Amino acid sequence: MAVIYFLENALFTFIGLDVRHLTTYVNKRFFYLHENEFITEPLLQLCRGMGGYGLAIPLFFAVILVSNSYRRRWVAKISVPFIISNFPEVILYGIPVIFNPIFVLPMIFLPILNLEIFVIAHKLGIVPIATMTPLAISPFPIYAFVMTHSVAMSWVAIFAAFIDTIILMPFVKLMDEYDLYVFAKEINNLEKAYKKCEAEERVSDENLLSASLLRTMDTLSDIFRRVLKRNVPKRFGDIFF
Repeated sequence: MAVIYFLENALFTFIGLDVRHLTTYVNKRFFYLHENEFITEPLLQLCRGMGGYGLAIPLFFAVILVSNSYRRRWVAKISVPFIISNFPEVILYGIPVIFNPIFVLPMIFLPILNLEIFVIAHKLGIVPIATMTPLAISPFPIYAFVMTHSVAMSWVAIFAAFIDTIILMPFVKLMDEYDLYVFAKEINNLEKAYKKCEAEERVSDENLLSASLLRTMDTLSDIFRRVLKRNVPKRFGDIFF
């Protein structure tokens, strides 16, 4: 049932909708494991919401640590005030995670992994059962503490976020590589379009040209910044760009 719950969460995240607002009037008992009193709705919300919907804080750290994309790193930085209070929309739409098939698997399986970490910690006697539901805007270590009145729960949540960050890193790197693939593909399309225009003795296909440039300029900007970061002193980089 936990798999069903997080699968549903991931699918709604993929299309940019917060499942909490969509399932308010649905019989939620279908999604929760009532045979284990430790597994409650607040715990499931914590498993999928460290920094907000889509595990925004582990995603932030993964982007800052391994992404080569200037734009994604910039989006991650400006999202900090929001994801601290569990409002992840800036990073979800800015990275983007929404409509991005690369992130479907971690969105489904990382919350399940987090749930297993919390359950194991509970079975080992490290964390107690949740006694209350915290405010949704609470930063996740505070959320974990208020939920159980246990500092250990906050540390377990931080450990789970650390594991999530490590697992998200290759997906972030894959997204950077996919950018380059799309860039190369669009450049190839442009080359074919120019050859076609030459064969038909036309100057250019303005519609195709403008669409391709819009799709490639963002990646081209990132490529230039990567080159400048390696070869131009930092104080001159932005001016040169």
